[in-house]
Amino acid sequence: MKHTKGRFSIRKHPFLITFIIMAVIAVVVAVGYIDVNHRFPEPEEEIVEKDEWVQYSDGIKITVTGIDYCTEREVNEKYSASVKELGRFNYIVLKVKVQNESQDKFNMFSIVTDSNLVIYPDGYENQGMVCEDNVSVDKGEVKDFTLAYVISKNYLSEKKLDKLLHEDIYLCFKAYPVRQAIVIRGIDG
Repeated sequence: MKHTKGRFSIRKHPFLITFIIMAVIAVVVAVGYIDVNHRFPEPEEEIVEKDEWVQYSDGIKITVTGIDYCTEREVNEKYSASVKELGRFNYIVLKVKVQNESQDKFNMFSIVTDSNLVIYPDGYENQGMVCEDNVSVDKGEVKDFTLAYVISKNYLSEKKLDKLLHEDIYLCFKAYPVRQAIVIRGIDG
């Protein structure tokens, strides 16, 4: 029979030491997870359909009035865009109406830099460009704009592209604390 001298040896009890370390790590992770979810709760959602207005910022309202899927040539011809015709890209084009009820002039580029196009559930995401040259909206004015989003032909096969264009397409503005987006239920043509 073996007797101990009262000293604890790490070499003789590696499983016990490993268990204690894992328990401490698990407690730290659990406390951190609970704290983060308490400080940053699930965002509220303000998701509207096409042709409904969303309050983008103080005095600025936006709605999507139309959507189209075009080649480079069609974007240039239909929407007076100035994209290079390289033959590698197609475009998702959104017709957007902006209403300025604020006291200041509004620049449309702020929407382009603060928003993106997301297609769920596949997760395609891209930032767009404004096709018009005059991108400002004066106070009290309602103005139409065209936003174009690039889709690379090399990125998607025809089958996957057809599936992608019939999924929910979101024009997302804010993610936190209120998730703002306009949803379009696929592209018809």
